Amino acid sequence: MILEKVRIQNFKSIQDSDFVDIHSFLNIITGINNAGKSAFIEAIYLCFSGHLNYQGISGGNNGTDGIRNLATSPAIFEFILQINHEEQKKFEDIFKSTFASRKIKISFLGFEGISYFNDLSVFDAVTPVNINPMYFKDNDNHFRVNIGGNLSTVDDKIKNLLESIFNELKAKIYYISGERRVPTHQSIMSIPRLDATATQLHTHMMFLLTNKQKTYNRIVESFVAIFPEVENLSPEMIGINTQVTNIQIKFKDLTETIPIQKCGSGFYHVLILIILLNSESNGLIILFDEPNSFLHPSAEKAVYDTISTQTGHQYIFTTHSPILINYPAEKNIILIKKQQGCSIFNKLEQVGPALDEIGIRNSDFAFANKIIFVEGKTERELLPKILAAFGRKQIGYNYSVIELRGTGDEWRRKQYMIANASVFQDLMKTISSNPIPYVFLLDRDERNYQEISEKYGKDHIILLGKREFENYLLNAEAIHEMLKQVFNLEVNVNELNELIQDCLKNPYLFPSGILQTGNPINDIRGSEVLDAIIKKYINYDYAKPSHGSILVNWILSNHPIQLKEISDLLEPFLNE
Repeated sequence: MILEKVRIQNFKSIQDSDFVDIHSFLNIITGINNAGKSAFIEAIYLCFSGHLNYQGISGGNNGTDGIRNLATSPAIFEFILQINHEEQKKFEDIFKSTFASRKIKISFLGFEGISYFNDLSVFDAVTPVNINPMYFKDNDNHFRVNIGGNLSTVDDKIKNLLESIFNELKAKIYYISGERRVPTHQSIMSIPRLDATATQLHTHMMFLLTNKQKTYNRIVESFVAIFPEVENLSPEMIGINTQVTNIQIKFKDLTETIPIQKCGSGFYHVLILIILLNSESNGLIILFDEPNSFLHPSAEKAVYDTISTQTGHQYIFTTHSPILINYPAEKNIILIKKQQGCSIFNKLEQVGPALDEIGIRNSDFAFANKIIFVEGKTERELLPKILAAFGRKQIGYNYSVIELRGTGDEWRRKQYMIANASVFQDLMKTISSNPIPYVFLLDRDERNYQEISEKYGKDHIILLGKREFENYLLNAEAIHEMLKQVFNLEVNVNELNELIQDCLKNPYLFPSGILQTGNPINDIRGSEVLDAIIKKYINYDYAKPSHGSILVNWILSNHPIQLKEISDLLEPFLNE
C-alpha cells in the first residue's frame, strides 16, 4: 500500500492543500518559517494516531490570522492509495465488482481528538462504490453508518476492511518531530519495535542490544558513519536500580560517555531514523520535520546519503535547506507559501535551472571534498554502489559523483573536452579558496587521451581498463538475472555464454577492427553486446541505468572481483 496523493483541509494554517502528489521515494516540503510545512506532516501523523484536530496541538481556537475555526470546521484528511494485487481482490470480493486500477481514495474527519471515517471510493470500478459517513474511532471496534439520524452497524466485511486499511497505515507511519526535547532514561522492558514517535527509544535500543545483535551493530555503524566524532553509543543501565536504561554516546575526544539527551537533539533524531531503516518493516512512511535544524551540513548530507540506499520506504521531509532541495535523487519538491494567513501548495518542476542545464547541482560543488566526473547517468548511479562494496561508501561530503552532460556525443569528441579544460579548472578554483580535487573517470575508447591529459593534467584523467563501463557487466549469470527480472525471460546461462563468445568474434563490434589491449572482452563495445543479447530474445534496447543496476547488483552480490578494478583505479585519488 503506497501513498500517492494527500489533501489536508481546515488544519492550522492549511485551509485546503488540494491534492499533493507524493513520490514513492522522497518528498521535500519547503518554504519559509511558519508557511505550514510542519503542519502538513503533523496532520498526516495525527490522523492515524486518532487525533486529527486542533485541540491539544495549537493550544486553543485558532480563529485569527485567516486560520479556520476548527471548533466548528472539522479537519479533513484525504489520501489516494495504490493497493497491491491481494488488496484489490479483497475489495472486489466485498463490493462484488471488478476494478480497472488499484487505486482507492479514503477520507477522515478530525474533530475533538477523534478520527471519523468519512468516505471511501474505489477508482475505476465497473459500478461506483461509495460508503457514506460513519463513526470510526482508532481504539474502538464500532463502525456505524449515519442514515437519517439512525445508526446501524455496517457489514462485518466492510468494517474489517476499513479497520485493516487504517491499522496498516497507522503501523507504517513514523513521525520524527522538530521538538528539541529528548526523553530521559526509561525502564527496561521488551519493546521489539518503536511506536510512531519513538517515545521508548532507550528501552528499544536495549532490546536490540540483547536480542538482535546484528541489527544493533548495523545501527551503531551507521550512526558513527554520520557522526565521525562519535566512537560508540550504547544503552547502559544506570543507578542502583538496574531496571533503568539510558543511551550513552562516547565521543572520541572524551573519556566519559554522555547521555544522548545532553548531546543535542540532532543525535536523537538521526538515531530514530537509523533504527527505522534497519528495522524489519518494509514500506514505511517516514515523516521528518526539519532535519537540517539540528545538524551540521556534513551530517545532514550524510543522512540523505543513508536514506538514498533505502528506497523501499516513502520519506516526507520538511526543510528550507538547499542541501536537501538540491540532493541528487528522484523526488517531489512542494513549495508552500502563505497568502492572507493560509498555506498555498505548489509543486516545483525545476530547481536551479542554470546548473541543471549542464548537469551539475550547486550542492554537489559547494559541499564536496572530492569530485569524480563520469560520462553518464549509468556511471553516476552505479559507481557509488561499486565503491561502497569495496569500503568506499559515499557518506557526507567525502566525494561526489557528477554526470557530464552529453554522454557519447559531445564528451567523446576530444575538441569538446579540450575546449572546456580551462572552464573546469577555473570552476574548481573559484568555488573554494582551496581548489577541490577532481578527476574524470572515462571509458577507454577512440579518443586521443594524450592531448586531453596534457590539457587537464595526468592526475585528473583516469581511464577504465576496458573500452566501456558495460564491458565490466558481461557476465552470463548476471545477464540471465536481468532478463528474468525485466522481461520475465528464462534463458539458459550456457546459451548466454555462447552468445557472448559469438559477439567476441564479430568484427563489427570492435572499432575499426583494432584491439587496444589484445583482450577481446576488454576491447569490444560492451554496450552493443548487451544490446544484441537482449534483441536476440525481445525487440527492446539495452537501457543503461535500469538494466545496468540489476547487473551491478548481481555481480557485487555474487562475483564482486569482476568490478574491483574500477574501485582500485579510484583508490589513489580517494586516499589522497
